[in-house]
Formats: sequence, C-alpha cells, structure tokens
Amino acid sequence: MSFLRDKRFLYIASSCFLGYTACYAARYVLSGIMPEMVAAGASTEAFLSSAGSLFFLSYGIGQLVNGFFGDYIKGKTIISGGLIFAALVLFLFPVCVDNDKSGVAPSLLWCCCGYFLSMLWGPMTKVIAENLPGRAGTASMTLLNVASILGTMLTYGVCAVAAALDQWRAAFYYLGAQTLVGAFVSFMLLRTAEKKGLLTVKKARKADRSDKASPSVSVTKTLLAHGIIPMIFVSAMNGIIRNSVAFWVPTYIADRLSVTPEVSSLISTLLPVVNVLGTFAGLFLLGRLRGRETVTIAVLFAYSAAAFTFMNVFSGNVINLILLFTSSAAMSSACNLIFSKYCLRFSDTGRASLISGTLDFISYIAAAAANPLFADLHNAFSWNATVYVWAAVCLVGALFSVAASHKKTLRE
Repeated sequence: MSFLRDKRFLYIASSCFLGYTACYAARYVLSGIMPEMVAAGASTEAFLSSAGSLFFLSYGIGQLVNGFFGDYIKGKTIISGGLIFAALVLFLFPVCVDNDKSGVAPSLLWCCCGYFLSMLWGPMTKVIAENLPGRAGTASMTLLNVASILGTMLTYGVCAVAAALDQWRAAFYYLGAQTLVGAFVSFMLLRTAEKKGLLTVKKARKADRSDKASPSVSVTKTLLAHGIIPMIFVSAMNGIIRNSVAFWVPTYIADRLSVTPEVSSLISTLLPVVNVLGTFAGLFLLGRLRGRETVTIAVLFAYSAAAFTFMNVFSGNVINLILLFTSSAAMSSACNLIFSKYCLRFSDTGRASLISGTLDFISYIAAAAANPLFADLHNAFSWNATVYVWAAVCLVGALFSVAASHKKTLRE
C-alpha cells in the first residue's frame, strides 16, 4: 500500500474521485426525484421514463465518441468541461419542465445531460491507466466505483429531503451547484499534477502494426487475446441490470411496498451503501479466486440471477428489499471488476480511453434499449414478470463471463 503516499496517486486519484462523485450526483437526480415529480403533477412517469432512456442513449453514444477524443484531448479539459455543461442542464431542467408540459423539451435536455456526463469515464480511465500502474491503478479505478456509489447516495439523500419539503426543483438546483464545484476541484488537481510533472499522456498507437515496428502485439490481437468479444456481451448485460434496473428502484419500492415518494427516496439512499459494501466484497472474492476477474464476474452474475428469482417469492417485505439491494451490489461489484481490472490490461496500447469508453458505450446502449421495455413489461404484466426477466439477463451475463474466463488474465 506504499502507493498511498505517492503524490502522483494522491493528485490523480483525488481528482478523478471528486469529479466522478459530482458526475453521479448529477446523473441520478431524475431517478431519485421522479416519484415526487409525478405526485406533484409536474410530469408523468411515461415522459420521465423516456427522458431516462434518452439519457442512457446519449450517455452510451457519448462514451464511444468521448472515449475516442479522450485519447487526444487533455483529461483536465474534457472532464471539467463535461461537468460544467451538465451543471447548466440541471439548472435549466426545472424551468424547462414548468414551461413545456408535453415533456419533449425536458427529455431532449436530459438527453444532452447524458452526453455531457459521458465526457468523464474514458478520459479518467486513460489518465489512471497510463500514470498509475499495478495496485495503484486498481485502487484508483475502485475508488471511481465508490465515487459513483457515494454520488448516488448523495443524490437520493437530497431527493428525499426535497420530496419531504415538496420542493422537487431544489434537488436539481442544489446538485447543479455540487456538480460545478466538482468540475473546478477536479480541474485544479489535474492542473497541479501536470505542472509538477506527475502527469504523462501516451499517444494512441495505431492498430495492426507489425511486431517489428512495435515491441508488443497489435491492438486488435491484444483485444481478441483477452476475450473482448464475450466481454462486450458481459458489459451489455451488466449495463442493463446496473443502470436500467437502478433507474426503476425508487418506483419499484414505492409500488411494491405501497409507500409515499419521500419514503421511497429515503429507502433508496440505502442502496448505494450496500453497493459500496458489495464492491469490496467482490474484491475479497476476487482474491479468493486468485485474481481471475472474469470468473469472479460470473459468480456475481449467478448470484444476482438467483436473488432476482427469489425476490418474487418474498414479495412486498424486507427480504424482497434485501435481495434487490444485494443483487444490485453484485452488479456494481462486477462493473468495478470490468473497469478496474479488465480494462487495465490495455494500458500499453495508448487506447485505454477508447476501449473503456466503448465497453461503457455498449453498457448504456443496452440500458437505453431495455429501459422502455421494462416499463412496457411492468405495465402489461406485473413486477413479477419484469423481475424474472432481470434474472434471465443475469444468467446470460454469467454464461458470457465463463466464456471470457478462458482467455488471458491480468498479472500484476
């Protein structure tokens, strides 16, 4: 753990952690405050669901686009820029909702928010992968996962207070200010690290160069050797559960337990806490499985499949919530392993931002496609049918994780 005293680690990890906490404080505000907005008559569940789907779509596309640009634009510029623009969206969103009852303009505005927040992940991964090798890199990527969870927890806490006060607009204004602060602090930390010579950037290496021109194999061969094809499907299944299902958690709790929107938001604040614990439980399991992250991911998917299946047996009580929260924690842990272990295999290619961004792109595109389908499934049938579909998605993810486990593993 000597890297904890390294100034390079302190500046870079702190910058990314604070910036990503602000990112997640912004991205889940609509999910957390949605029951209150519907109860207050500000909008409808259908329109807000559409806005959520557009967010996932633009966030996913943005991961691909900004993953590419992240290999060429300085991290401090693209990261802070994304947070600043996202903060502006949060300030404008309540005004847009009040002045456009059709829901079209707010949905498009929330779509823009998704793109702006997508400007963080790929560039952050590149900064960490190229400057913090080995355990320092894994620790930093794990901190990003913790940041996402803490940011979500902050969001649900703010939304619970706003709902209790019948002031849903205040949630957007407060979290918009929080996002601006995150943008400034993240920028200054990376700027200081750059001035001190603690930050280096590797140029993107062209794929398919001959081994004579480059001491390492081509990017394409490296990707295939490490099982990128099955991991694409793993990322998609993880995205569906981790993102789309998480979007519906407050609404699921309100419907299943027949509680008020403010109580639903308050209960939802416990989910990020469980996700934090799940992330570290996954790292413990990774150690028990000798560092084989793809095998560990398969076990986590299998647990989630079983948990979702049994949720319908214990419908409407505390065991149901425990199973829901622990299955979400398992998927949060699986996501952490995908990006804190698997993606670091490609740090020498100079394409870490693009590779990480592409997997995240796939994750969110899958979530965007699934989100309206879950809404239709719930309305046409029941929560039971929807939860069984969640279990089936987890089973598919487990099977592809097993397929990826036959490829090379990361050696520290």
